[in-house]
Amino acid sequence: MLTSRTDNRLITLGDELEKARAQEKTISRDETAPDSKVERAYARVANIVRKIEAEPAQSLEGMRVKARAIAWCHGDEPIALKDEPTTDVRLAQSIIADLLRTAA
Repeated sequence: MLTSRTDNRLITLGDELEKARAQEKTISRDETAPDSKVERAYARVANIVRKIEAEPAQSLEGMRVKARAIAWCHGDEPIALKDEPTTDVRLAQSIIADLLRTAA
């Protein structure tokens, strides 16, 4: 499927997300950074993720952007949607993992 105009917006947001995440990680590792600076960096990423959430994806690349946003929500740790996942949750986790793996 060709990238749609909506997915172009998602891809742009994905690029913004990656830059904002890199800044957030750098700031949070800085033990001298004031809490307000850390909170602003987090809020910037959260705002981008909210925009990603609102955009429908119509291509694989758009879905990858959404998967990267989910990864951020989970602290870039393996996605665990429930303690004892059901088949549908395991499938959702598998889809997310596949999208993240193909984006690399």
